[in-house]
Amino acid sequence: MGRNEQISVSCMGDSITFGLMATSEENSYPSVLQSLLGETYCVSNFGRSGATVINDYDEVEDRYSPYTKTQQYKQAMQSEPDIVVLMLGMNDANPTHHFNEENGGPISDYYLDLYERVLTEIIERLQSLPCSPKIYLVKTTEMKRKVEEGFEPDYVKYFLENLVKLRGIQEKVAQDKKVSLIDTYEYMQQDSYYRDGCHLTDEGYHKLGETIWKALEK
Repeated sequence: MGRNEQISVSCMGDSITFGLMATSEENSYPSVLQSLLGETYCVSNFGRSGATVINDYDEVEDRYSPYTKTQQYKQAMQSEPDIVVLMLGMNDANPTHHFNEENGGPISDYYLDLYERVLTEIIERLQSLPCSPKIYLVKTTEMKRKVEEGFEPDYVKYFLENLVKLRGIQEKVAQDKKVSLIDTYEYMQQDSYYRDGCHLTDEGYHKLGETIWKALEK
């Protein structure tokens, strides 16, 4: 079966889409999704480690990258997808990232508004593509880092609070732009799914891929 006869799925996101800390590329969630969907689909991984929605800063080499300024974003937009799976927010919620106005503190209203605006713009650009892809917005997974593991109490507190706020925005944007929302969050609570509290184990990536696959199959 030729590439043009397959249903094209473009997975856009950060290191969790990329598959950071998986034991192999085959254990990233897009690869898992490919195996579950089968040969009638072609799944492409456009994940970029450190990627954020928030974009009013310059890229910090090897650390943070506004996703809309990355090569992966450009490639995804040129990939002529039939389906897009978009998951971004973990890095935006991290309270130690340099764009936070109060380093280590809660995400500010300014950045919450910017997150919503840029996420909306990304979806609108996808909707305007000639290929008219079906878009699935994925709610950000959990953060399992703990004070008992050496993380500062405020870091854990604000990270979790920031994620709740961003998930609320993801719900709102999905409703406003009439795109499908995949709630992987409720299925990703098991501690064994997490390698460092954010990135996933192979088990976690397989669970994420399976959850997304079930949403697509509906």
